[in-house]
Amino acid sequence: MIFKGLNHKHIDFSLEYFDQAELTGFYTQLEITGLSLYLQIEDALTMTSILVSEVEKIINWFEKLLLNEPVEPRLLTMNDQFYFDLVENNSDSKLIRITHDNTVPVPGVGGYSLAPGTKKEDFFKKVFVDCEMNSMEIERVVKKLRAELDIEMEIGWKVESKRPKWEGE
Repeated sequence: MIFKGLNHKHIDFSLEYFDQAELTGFYTQLEITGLSLYLQIEDALTMTSILVSEVEKIINWFEKLLLNEPVEPRLLTMNDQFYFDLVENNSDSKLIRITHDNTVPVPGVGGYSLAPGTKKEDFFKKVFVDCEMNSMEIERVVKKLRAELDIEMEIGWKVESKRPKWEGE
């Protein structure tokens, strides 16, 4: 899914199911709660995870914008590192600033170390793209995000349905 920004900028927001059991060896997952997220803004590619509930919040936020219903002016996701700001809210167009700010510390994540000579400012950055959207563009965002989420969840459930069943399930 691509968010088309002003001045030829864009954000590539790609969801993908990941098999946690393959990584952890823990096979008793009862529901899919997270997906991999590949986020590319300008030249920066971030591979992280996002909760399914957060993707649904993003879709719902854009659906409300499409219907010109009131929304919170800022939608925070991913431990407040990825957010949407409603900068201008006209009935026929919206200006939305999409920001990825990895300078915000993530709760529960410890310290980090950088290679000698590397400055943290070179590694941790705040980048944003301003997107002007009319109702057709907002509808495209809603449909594409919903379709991508549905496809990845379907893939995930196919993988999970092939797991051995444990007693008590």
